[in-house]
Amino acid sequence: MQFTSREIRELLAAWLALSLMFSLSFAPLRYTSVAYSLLIVGTAFVLHELSHKFVAQHFGRAAEFRIWWSGVAIGMMMALGTFLAFGSGGVLFFAAPGAVYVSPLFVGYGYPFNPRGFARGEGLISFAGPLTNLALGVVFRVLTLLTHGGLVYLFIKVSSINVFLGFFNMLPIPPLDGQKVFAWNKAVWAISALILFALLVV
Repeated sequence: MQFTSREIRELLAAWLALSLMFSLSFAPLRYTSVAYSLLIVGTAFVLHELSHKFVAQHFGRAAEFRIWWSGVAIGMMMALGTFLAFGSGGVLFFAAPGAVYVSPLFVGYGYPFNPRGFARGEGLISFAGPLTNLALGVVFRVLTLLTHGGLVYLFIKVSSINVFLGFFNMLPIPPLDGQKVFAWNKAVWAISALILFALLVV
C-alpha cells in the first residue's frame, strides 16, 4: 500500500482524536487512559481504515484516507458532554472522524457497465473495515478467557472497542459502511450486524 504525506497526517490526527474520545470511557480516568486508548484505537480504527484501502486497491481503485473535521468536532463535543453529565460509564459519541475515499470505477470504451459487479466491489470494500473489527473483537474476547490479571482488562477493552466500531459502522445509513454492505448483500449485512450486536450486549 502507498500513502501520501497528507494521508498519514490526517490518519494520525483522526487516530489521536478518536483516542481522546474513547479515553473518557476509561474508569478511573487517568493520564494512562490516553495511552491505553491510543494503543487500543490503533488496532481498531487504523486497521479498519487500512482494510478499506487494501481491498479497494485489490480491485484496482485508488484509495486515500481523509479526516472529517466536522465529525471530529461532533464526536468530541458528544464525548465531553456525556462524560460531564454521566461519567465514564455513560460516554457516547459519533465515532466517524474520517474515512477512506475510493476513486470512481472507470469503465473503458467497449466495456459495458455491470451494476451487480459494481455493487459487489463497493460492498466488499465497505465490509472490509467492520469485518476486521469483528475478527479482532472475537480474537481478543477469546484471549480474555485465556489470560489473567491486568491483561484481561486490556483485552476486554480492545474487544469492546473493536465491536463498538464494527457495529457502529454497520448501521445502514450513509455515509457509514453498512449502507453499501446492505445495498450489496442484505444477508451478509444482517448476519454480521447481528453477531456484532450480540457481542456488544454480552
